[in-house]
Amino acid sequence: MQFFRGTLWRNGDFVKLWSGQTISRIGTQVTILALPTAAIQLLHAGPAEIGALLALQFLAFPTVGVVAGVLVDRVRKRPLMIACDVVRFAALGSVPAAFFAGAVTMPHLYAVALVTGVCGVVFEVAYQAQLPALLNREELVEANAKLEVSGSTAQVAGPLLGGVLIQVVRAAPAIAFDALSYLASAAAVAWMRRPEPAPDARSAIEESAGFWRELREGVVAVAGHPTMRLLVACTATCNLAAMMVQPLVLPLAYGRLGLSPAAVAVALTIGSVGSLLGAFVAQPLNDRLGLGPALLLSGFVTSAGYLLFPAAALGAALPALAAGYFVVHVGLPAYNVGDATIRQATIPAGLQARVVATTRTVVWGTIPLGAALGGWLGGQIGTVPALLVAALLGLVGLGWLLPGPVRVRTAALEPAPGAMGGG
Repeated sequence: MQFFRGTLWRNGDFVKLWSGQTISRIGTQVTILALPTAAIQLLHAGPAEIGALLALQFLAFPTVGVVAGVLVDRVRKRPLMIACDVVRFAALGSVPAAFFAGAVTMPHLYAVALVTGVCGVVFEVAYQAQLPALLNREELVEANAKLEVSGSTAQVAGPLLGGVLIQVVRAAPAIAFDALSYLASAAAVAWMRRPEPAPDARSAIEESAGFWRELREGVVAVAGHPTMRLLVACTATCNLAAMMVQPLVLPLAYGRLGLSPAAVAVALTIGSVGSLLGAFVAQPLNDRLGLGPALLLSGFVTSAGYLLFPAAALGAALPALAAGYFVVHVGLPAYNVGDATIRQATIPAGLQARVVATTRTVVWGTIPLGAALGGWLGGQIGTVPALLVAALLGLVGLGWLLPGPVRVRTAALEPAPGAMGGG
C-alpha cells in the first residue's frame, strides 16, 4: 500500500508533525460533533444558532487571514504554532469547566468558537508554510497524501469516539478530549529538531513600509496566476455549498429523523470510512489522471454526495445519512491533495505563508457565509429544500475548473507573478 511506502517515514521532523496533526485532528472531530450537540441539548439551539456557531469558527480567515500571512512570514513558525495550540487548549477546556459549574451559555460557546477559529487560522498558515521548508518539491504529493490519510483516519475514529464520549459523559465534557489533543500537538511541534531559519531582521520603518507591499505580493501571486485564480474560485464556491449543509444535517438528524447522538456518530463513522478510502487512493488517482482531472472528478463525487442527505428524510434515515457522508468523504482527500500540491509547487518558499493566507481568506471566507446562509435558509424553506439548494450549488461551482485548472497534469507549473519579490 502506497501510504506505508515512500521516503518521508525516515524524515523524523515530518513524522513528528504528522503524529501531532493526527492526534489533534481526532480531537477536532470530537468537537465537531460535541460542540453543536452541546448547544442543541443544553440550550435548545436551532439551525440559525448552529449556523452562527459554525460561522464564528471560520470568521477569522476573511477578517485576519491575509494579515496573518504577512506576520507569519516574518517570524519563526514553530513557536507560533505551539502558542496557538496552547490557547486552543485553554479555550476548549473552558467548556467542560463551565458545564460542571452549570454556566454554559451560547455567548460562551460563540466565544470559544471565535478564539479557536483565530488560532486555527494562524496555526494553519504557519503549518502550511512550514511544510515546504521541511521537504523537497518532489516529496510534496507524498506528504499531502499522508496528511490526508491522518485527517481521514481522524474522521473515522473521531466521530465514533465523540459519540461514545457524548453518551457516557455528555457533550460538553467530551470536548476535554479535543483540548488535550492540542497539548499533544504542541509537544510534537516542540519536539521537532531541524533548525528553523531566522526571519529577516528589519527596522520599525521597514516593517511599516513593507507590510502592505508584502501583503500585495501574496494577493498578486494568487490573482495574477490564471490556474491559482480559477482554483481558488472553485474551492470557495464548493466550500460555500458545503457549509450550507453543515448547520442543516444535525437539526435534521436529531429533529425530523429522531436519531440519537450515538446513531449520528455511527453514521459519521461509517461515512468517514470513505475519507480513509479516498485518502489512500488520492496519490494514485492524482498520479494516474493528473492533478486537474482528479480535482474535477473528486469535486463532482463530493458535491453529488450532498444529494443523499435530503434523501434521508424519505426513509432509511441512518443508512442514507451514512451513505451521504461516505460519498462526500471519498471525494475530498483527492481534491485536497491536488489543490495543496498545485499551490505548493507554484509558489516560492518566501511567499508560501502569504499565499496560503490569501487563498484561505477567500476559500474559507465563504465558510462563515455558507454556515449563516444555510442556517437561515433552513429556517425559511426547511432543512430538506435547503440541502438540495446547497448540493446543486456545489455541482455548479465545479465549472470554475473547466477553463484552466482541469488541464494541469503535474506539479511543474509556471511560477506565480510576484515570485521575485517574495524571495
